[in-house]
Amino acid sequence: MASDGQIPNASLETLSFAALEQKDAKEISKLAAASTSAGFFYLDFKGSKVDKLPEMKRDLLKVMESYFNQPLDVKLQDYKGHSKRGQVFVRKGTFSGVDREKQEESFEHLAIGSYDLKMNVAGALPALFHEAGKLVPEYIAACEHVVRSLLSCYGYILNMSESDLQKHHDQSVESETILALLSYPGRLTHQKHTDLGSLTVLFSDQWGLQVFSPSTSGWEWVEPREEQAVINVGDGLRFISGKKLFSSVHRVVREGRASSEGHRYSIAYLLRPADNTTFLDAEGVETTAKELAESKYNSYAASHAEQDKSSVLMGGMEKTFGVRV
Repeated sequence: MASDGQIPNASLETLSFAALEQKDAKEISKLAAASTSAGFFYLDFKGSKVDKLPEMKRDLLKVMESYFNQPLDVKLQDYKGHSKRGQVFVRKGTFSGVDREKQEESFEHLAIGSYDLKMNVAGALPALFHEAGKLVPEYIAACEHVVRSLLSCYGYILNMSESDLQKHHDQSVESETILALLSYPGRLTHQKHTDLGSLTVLFSDQWGLQVFSPSTSGWEWVEPREEQAVINVGDGLRFISGKKLFSSVHRVVREGRASSEGHRYSIAYLLRPADNTTFLDAEGVETTAKELAESKYNSYAASHAEQDKSSVLMGGMEKTFGVRV
């Protein structure tokens, strides 16, 4: 891995969500440019209908800290036998980390299924989160407003019917959409990948996130900003767009400027297409969103050698970039 001095900060565009809510043509043009390059951009919520989202994030972080500071045996009570949707605690080492020589390096997280939460609030949240009242449902509702608005803008960019894009992401039907609460104590990392879904709304107040830049063919740090979210395009939206949009290749490392950050937390709302949505995957094979999720999770957990054998981990973006990431 390159030393910290060799890894620059990414020059990501900062977009106004208030302007995107109003379908501002200039802001939509900036969204299009960001979504056909690195696939990452900052979103500023000032003046928007969800301008309290950064404040809600801070409240959620407090509950997260209490949750992850519990003994492992307590957290494992939330393990449901799989690593995907629902009230699911995933212990460190389940997925592969950055270091090829230390497969057990990974991270831990709690996945809260958006659909499951709507169907059964009591069963979808651990006790600690019930004590926070409506915080989690309201946070998810705010993120849903964000992604609905962004999808509407992507309709303009892709010359697609807004109703078609929204139909593929109908929140009233089953999908793998989750709120992922992630914990990186100590040196834990997250292997390079593209997200399997359509859009990610990410907050993290500590260093660690890196994005692969197609313009420099190298890794760049994503500066943490307390008041702004990082948004990225995932495989689902890329495939729905006919590969016009780019999935973001990213990872989490705990070296260089991130080495002294201590415990890193991040909150990711991961919008994924409805389970029955069909599209052509990275290899041009027709698949459903549910099938993509299954293969992607298997790839996340596979060894580095196994990951190298297919395009699943990075959604075929190496071929798009023309370089090996």
